[in-house]
Amino acid sequence: MKILICCGGGFSSSYVAMRMQKEIEERHLENQYQVDFLPFSLILEKIEEYDVIMLCPHLKMALTKLLNEHTLEKPIYLLPPRIYGMMTLDAIIEDGEDIINLFETHHKNPVVFPGEKNLLRIKRNQSYRKTYGRIKPMDIRVFYSMNSDIHFIRETVFMKEQGFQNEFDEIDEHCTFVVLYIEDMPVATCRFYEKEGKWYIGRVCTLKEFRGHSYGTLVMQEAEKKLHGQTDRLYLNAQVRASHFYETLGYKKTDIISDDEGVSHVLMYKEI
Repeated sequence: MKILICCGGGFSSSYVAMRMQKEIEERHLENQYQVDFLPFSLILEKIEEYDVIMLCPHLKMALTKLLNEHTLEKPIYLLPPRIYGMMTLDAIIEDGEDIINLFETHHKNPVVFPGEKNLLRIKRNQSYRKTYGRIKPMDIRVFYSMNSDIHFIRETVFMKEQGFQNEFDEIDEHCTFVVLYIEDMPVATCRFYEKEGKWYIGRVCTLKEFRGHSYGTLVMQEAEKKLHGQTDRLYLNAQVRASHFYETLGYKKTDIISDDEGVSHVLMYKEI
């Protein structure tokens, strides 16, 4: 595994990387690992040579600008301030392996460990897996009829949490369902179906305790993948308060507003 550490000018990252590389040589791990440093301004020139890129914390805004201008096909990780100057070789290797796995699953930069969206609140001083355990395996499954897992998620989110009464309808009888599991526990779902020649995605929800990890995005993407080639436009009726989430996935609002049990919904669409 080849790891690149970047800072603004390459000075602090050079200290960290040289310390890591020295330990690699002392432990005779040269055939397994390599840690290099580079100024952030040169990242695009060298990114393809590495498996994972780790950035010092103050580069957050610079990274946002870079990602707005370029699509990077290698995992990028912002190091938390508490960890940056205190990293051990074992910690950077273990985090590096998990960052690569997360990127292969979500394909989203920057890579964020579960529960660590706010860098300033991260208190761990060792690898994520040593602090919280290994990241739980995820599985996405497609079903062609309603089952107890789908029922459980939707009842929990839409009925118990949000207060809807008429959650299950006749549309469920001819839907395809996507369910995301964490260690065989159902945590997110959506459905898709055809109506009057148009394809719709709906009932997108994630259990409250599992939000913030893009699971809703992943079930949406799976549904879109299944519909690729069947239609060039998808529709959904989004709760107005949640419409921004769908906009981040490429959906656009129409002027059509509807009411469902007192909650305003807006019709949205996306070209695929």
